[in-house]
Amino acid sequence: MKSCIRFLSVLLYAGAGTAALADVQTNRWVRPAGGDPRASVASNWSLRHVPTAEEVVLFTARSARSAIWDAAAPHMVAGWVQESGYVAIVTFESGPNESFRTMTIDGDMELFGGALTHPVNGDSEKYWLSLDIRGNCHIGESARISASGKGYSPGKGPGAGLMPGGGASHGGQGAPKTQSVDVNRQTVYGSVLHPHESGSGGTAREGSPHGPNGGGVILMKVAGDLSVDGLIRADADSRDIDDANCGGASGGSIELQVHGRLKLGDKARIAANGGDGFHDGAGGGGGGRIAIYAPSKEDVQNYASNSFYRDRIFASGGTGDTKFRKDPGKNRHVHGAGGTVYVQGIEQTVVPGSGRCVLTSWSHPSLAATCLPSNTGNLLELQDAEVIVSRNGYLSLGAPLQVRALGFLENGAADLNMTALIAGNVWMKTRDNKLDAMGIYRDSSVSAPLSPIFFNSGSVEIRPYFTPIVAPESTN
Repeated sequence: MKSCIRFLSVLLYAGAGTAALADVQTNRWVRPAGGDPRASVASNWSLRHVPTAEEVVLFTARSARSAIWDAAAPHMVAGWVQESGYVAIVTFESGPNESFRTMTIDGDMELFGGALTHPVNGDSEKYWLSLDIRGNCHIGESARISASGKGYSPGKGPGAGLMPGGGASHGGQGAPKTQSVDVNRQTVYGSVLHPHESGSGGTAREGSPHGPNGGGVILMKVAGDLSVDGLIRADADSRDIDDANCGGASGGSIELQVHGRLKLGDKARIAANGGDGFHDGAGGGGGGRIAIYAPSKEDVQNYASNSFYRDRIFASGGTGDTKFRKDPGKNRHVHGAGGTVYVQGIEQTVVPGSGRCVLTSWSHPSLAATCLPSNTGNLLELQDAEVIVSRNGYLSLGAPLQVRALGFLENGAADLNMTALIAGNVWMKTRDNKLDAMGIYRDSSVSAPLSPIFFNSGSVEIRPYFTPIVAPESTN
């Protein structure tokens, strides 16, 4: 382990010129059994003081006890290491409206074991896990950064199900209870480009206080490389609670900004999935939202076209409860809709929203859809984006939608829902099969080129000014 710390110290201070290697202190977590778990308690640390901004914090197998990084603990340290033998959880009491908003690591973060999380939000949006890592970050196979089940409590949140057994919504709609007279779904919410909101809680039967929590919020800014061999997850709870007729909760939010390389290992998973429904035909919860700002256009292109990426990044809807539970084609009426995954190159930030938004559902549900634009977000936030409906994804317009391009892969479909889609072009499977002639197209005026689109009294308008995007010249 000393060699690991020495290597980390070299990375932290290389090129600094003013600090010698001997000046780097390592402060180890030594909380005793039954002791106060707060990181602000000096006796919990090997140096008998809380870590400073010049110290590397170390969590080892010798003291594999949980920690609560409270607001009174430092908000910056020089580096962070969790050994593979550390199997406990560090909980950050940081949040959007708290004095403690972000934990800053002024060097590398190495997670070989254990987990990082934030507390459950409950009835209000109080907590998130926000990390500003100024070096590299590595998440090993045995480690995870997780906000799963840390969102809104049962029946709470802007997308909570409208009735017992109904799934909650976030990036995608939750599904209603099968055979229900009320087939309405809660509206979707949050930003596609910058998702910072928790998933909503699932709904239980009348009189039951129990149910699943939505997913929480993970925000990570990494100045160097982000290497993921483990998990980054903000899934909803997916548990059978008290045999109640319980609609699934919705997935949470993940935003990653990586200025080096994003490296995903074979076992890596980045997910904000909706939770399952349980008993009496309960509906699944909707998927959450993921936004990844990667360093290059290759990462943007790879997400939709390369199975290595898309099989590791998910915002899927939860499964509903029917006798066909594991057959998406047959239980599609109670399967929650997928959320949104947005990927953009860091160098494209001069044109906000000019990346790629991918919608996947895995089931092509008929009673739940991925709605764009968001009911609470900026209606024009995707006007420069390419939106791809893939893997049985099902897009439904809730208001007029403007996009640079709309594409369909692997049985994706869209319902215009009596409104207008405005795009630079619309393509299917290959870019050779696309519609880019200027004009307004309605159900009676098109055939095969737009077969995945259900017009339902809506229209498609092709406007050439959406392409190409030209970044403004630098003023430097």
